[in-house]
Amino acid sequence: MQTSEINFKARITLQAIGSICFKLIFIVILFYNFHRYIFKYGSSDFINTSKEYVATPLFWQVGKYVFVLCLLGLVYLFLSFKRTNLNLKFFVVYFTIFYVLIINLISGFYYRQVIHTSLNRVNYQILNYDELEYVIFALMFFPLFYISNNDLKFITTKIDKYIVFAIWVLVISNLLVLLNYFIFDVLPFHGYEGSLLIRFGGFWDDPNAFSIFSCFLLFYSCHKKLWLESALLIINVVFAISFTGYVLLMVILFFYMIRNNNVLLFGIILLLVIALVGYLNLDFIEAIYELKKGSLESHSTGLVKFSVLPLTQPLIFHETWFISFMINYSPVSYIVIVIVLYYFIKIYFKGSYSIQNSLFLIFVISSLFLPFLYMFPLNILGFMLFVLNSKNIKF
Repeated sequence: MQTSEINFKARITLQAIGSICFKLIFIVILFYNFHRYIFKYGSSDFINTSKEYVATPLFWQVGKYVFVLCLLGLVYLFLSFKRTNLNLKFFVVYFTIFYVLIINLISGFYYRQVIHTSLNRVNYQILNYDELEYVIFALMFFPLFYISNNDLKFITTKIDKYIVFAIWVLVISNLLVLLNYFIFDVLPFHGYEGSLLIRFGGFWDDPNAFSIFSCFLLFYSCHKKLWLESALLIINVVFAISFTGYVLLMVILFFYMIRNNNVLLFGIILLLVIALVGYLNLDFIEAIYELKKGSLESHSTGLVKFSVLPLTQPLIFHETWFISFMINYSPVSYIVIVIVLYYFIKIYFKGSYSIQNSLFLIFVISSLFLPFLYMFPLNILGFMLFVLNSKNIKF
């Protein structure tokens, strides 16, 4: 057997290992948060003592980092690295990531506190762990930029199959949660007995992240004209009772309306129907608003002090990530946000659909209302797709 043939077979074997690792990362993204509903784990900040939920154990919080790090470690071990010139987008994003890390470390050791505006309290802690979570995931994916593109071609194969599988996992898990409530009266974490405000987030048990991910998949299903899957994903978002999810539905609708006259007509009719249904159910909408009023107000209240210099105050956590980012990481944050908005307008009004483009649009809109980058697995998915996009691996 010739040496070239042996090397080729060895390369194929190593690529197969890389493929398996990425499939397992996909499994982590899709299924890891199932522990929330199955084991009744919730955020310690919002645990309701009248429920069976308990704070998520530390080993579950840390486990996602261990799984992803081990899998990426195998990818970097078995796949070949190639000298690659930095492109501008990659440089800007990772310069910002390192800047965020440095500001966090300096602020933590100087102030030793984080101001949490949505809870109206000061957390006395050295580091802002919410910020560091996405920094850690970003650094984990950094070496992926230098992996040979030939070794990563397998990522684009069977992508449609995996996304459709993800759609049905989310739909079926949410159906089970709904049936569990209506048949056995089992409340999800964001549900309140005797209240209209019962929010369903599938087995993720996180209505906001669940509805955002459902909208990301909805972008795909609409593009592929998978109308049944699209309808089921919309139902997911409706039952999540997420304001951000509802805004994203409109964003997706307008995205296709400005590109297709048939969709434009359908969209206008749909908006009129929605307006009519809303008018006929004003009392119900007002009741939901009153229940959500506190959450909505948390996006606009609290200590907000803008400055052109960093570290003039402790780091601030705000429900709207763009506000936190602007306050904490000036003046770099102002430049980055201008760049982000430029690309958003360019992609939304002139760009064509791609999986990476759709997630970028979802990220920008979500970050106007929620801390998208604090939400696992949205943060890990975002950085993985961004690095691949920087390598011109698009789908």
